[in-house]
Amino acid sequence: MTDTGSDETGTDRVVEASPYLTDLDVRRYLLQFILQCKGIVSENSLLSCYLTLENDAGRFLKDEPLSLTAWRLKLTDHVSKLNLQLSPLNYRITMVNHPMGKSYVSRRFENFITDLVDANWPPNARFYVYTNLKYDSQMKMATSFSAADIGFLKWSIEKILTESSYVQQFEREEESSDVIDEVDNILREKYGDEHYAGLKHFVSYRIGSGELMQTNEITQTRAEELLFELSERKWLYRSPEGKIGLDVRFLIEMKDYLVENFDVPLCVHCNEVVLQGIICLEAREEHNYGLHVGCLEHYVKHVSDKCPGSDKTFQEAGAYAIG
Repeated sequence: MTDTGSDETGTDRVVEASPYLTDLDVRRYLLQFILQCKGIVSENSLLSCYLTLENDAGRFLKDEPLSLTAWRLKLTDHVSKLNLQLSPLNYRITMVNHPMGKSYVSRRFENFITDLVDANWPPNARFYVYTNLKYDSQMKMATSFSAADIGFLKWSIEKILTESSYVQQFEREEESSDVIDEVDNILREKYGDEHYAGLKHFVSYRIGSGELMQTNEITQTRAEELLFELSERKWLYRSPEGKIGLDVRFLIEMKDYLVENFDVPLCVHCNEVVLQGIICLEAREEHNYGLHVGCLEHYVKHVSDKCPGSDKTFQEAGAYAIG
């Protein structure tokens, strides 16, 4: 998945505000910020943008302590009002939890308003995603791409979700991923260092970019251009090793397409598609259960350490989902 820090933070993204900003102005700038972030931005980043706007407008009392909880509620209210404005246009700003969980996301958040708020913001995995509600999955693709481009996109998705999505023996020295590290941290804390040795299997939902160049749908040059366009759109991401996977915005906007056309695991906690986290191998053909990294942390702490619908623990019957 795309590095959550590099795509959405930075002082160059903060809009210059005037002391006479109205609430309508604030909402207009917040929407502009979300769009500048390619339609997906962490709540902490959007909140820091909002606080900067309010500070530049002179709305903070001198020496007033900033309560992030109170300002987060005000931000939520602004987003709700934005959605009322966007509804006639068939767009919506949807709040989702990043599949990698709050610890991972928060470590990559850069606080660029340290003079206003303490740098140690509470861990937070919430993201805002600008989504198109007007068309179904097929039409969302058709409105942006040619028929040949759509053919390549569908072919690529099929390769990503089927080419290597079989259960494989996990060899630690051969596979590396932030997913593995985060899942290990959660389960090691649950079972203890002396009892946890890592999972024995994994399922990959990534594919080498070179394999996607072996297409008959479009030219290689156009394939490279399209992969870049899809990365900019936050539908695909490219890992440091050059592997291609499905990014967060695609999983949100195209969930129906994925569920209807592929046997993708769904999270037992939030019911979204799981490509990053853990899947249960027990009775997989009957119940394709999974948990995102963030959902796994909540599940093992508050529900159970056993795979859903199974008497086996995650360590016994779980596999890393690396997407």
